Amino acid sequence: MNLSVTHNFYMDDSVYKGLYEPKFESRTVIGNFSAIPVFSPDTSYKTICDTIDSASESIYIEQLYIYKDWDDKINPFVEHLINKSNHGVDIKVILNYNPNYEGSNEKNNATKQYFEEHGIEVKFIYTNWSYFSNVHNKGMIVDNKSVLISSINWNENSVTRNREAGIIIENEDVTQYYADVFFYDWNLDSPKSKKQEEMLSSSVTDDKNTIYIVTIFTMTFALIARDWRKRQWT
Repeated sequence: MNLSVTHNFYMDDSVYKGLYEPKFESRTVIGNFSAIPVFSPDTSYKTICDTIDSASESIYIEQLYIYKDWDDKINPFVEHLINKSNHGVDIKVILNYNPNYEGSNEKNNATKQYFEEHGIEVKFIYTNWSYFSNVHNKGMIVDNKSVLISSINWNENSVTRNREAGIIIENEDVTQYYADVFFYDWNLDSPKSKKQEEMLSSSVTDDKNTIYIVTIFTMTFALIARDWRKRQWT
């Protein structure tokens, strides 16, 4: 075996510390559940399509990216989701948006627009302001009854050529745990800039000043009116 090290290689012994404080503790769930293995390239195509098609109420998806097109056709997962949306299923999709990933951003944006044209809600989590370096999840929650946890990106290569693995767990307690995580991410908002905070603070101050002025004017007017009435009767 011939191994070589490039001239710009170096060992990085830095210890990275993030700002994220854990919001969810690990849980042990004891009960009955079904577990369906999912493997690419063996079963992932059919199993994921069947799972989408099983939805009657809701589908929540969190993915690094979703490509709208697979070579010469629409991504079949995208087609199946749009079909469910057309039948009234509530679908929400979280996608990653990293300013450094120009190619992925363009494809995610194309998917976002296509989804929204068909009534599917999509939210980008911008990694330059969120807790995460990237949203690297590849998961799906269906009807709050089953959850897909996997390494499978929703592109043609990952589904039909790579060796990938995942599992679908059918258990409401397990699924609810992941649904809580999903909605925590869904409700993340970008932090206000310093300028926005100053403008908000200024607006609050202006509102308070307006209340003070109106109060003083009203009291002054009432005193004048009372004095005028006294003069009319003397």
